[in-house]
Amino acid sequence: MLWASAEFSFIRIADAYVTGSSLMPQKKNPDVAELMRGKSGRVIGNLVSLLVVLKGLPMTYNRDLQEDKERLFDTVDTVRATVRISAEMLQHIEVNREVCLAAAKDPALLATDLADYLVRKGLPFAGPTMRLARWWRGPNGSANRSTNSHWRSSNRWTKDLARRLYKFSI
Repeated sequence: MLWASAEFSFIRIADAYVTGSSLMPQKKNPDVAELMRGKSGRVIGNLVSLLVVLKGLPMTYNRDLQEDKERLFDTVDTVRATVRISAEMLQHIEVNREVCLAAAKDPALLATDLADYLVRKGLPFAGPTMRLARWWRGPNGSANRSTNSHWRSSNRWTKDLARRLYKFSI
């Protein structure tokens, strides 16, 4: 659902599986996916109900097992329907390859990895985040990573780190 949002646009779900918004007609709500997500609560609730019934079995004559059928059959029906609809919906999803590739190449995805790398190199944890932010902006304060030559080489970083970053920023 998040991937289909305007903020990401990684995928486009076919119109048969979305509904329009009454407030914003251009918006497409992934209702089928949301309903399937909601079904997980029902199935988990059935599981908890069964576990509560089963917890007392060692001390009884097992008459309480009469309560397991309704939960079991409801779960089977729910999972079957959800899997069937999921399979149908997945066949009608278009992946926006260009947007996905651009997002995957964004060096910002590596910020945590870079902070971990600097900690392994001996810097205290508080330092890397400020250093990464300064380095991210570059010497001119620009955050344009695609044209900022500072991305490719920096006196502030070891050659090893610059080499690792360059691999992900091209």
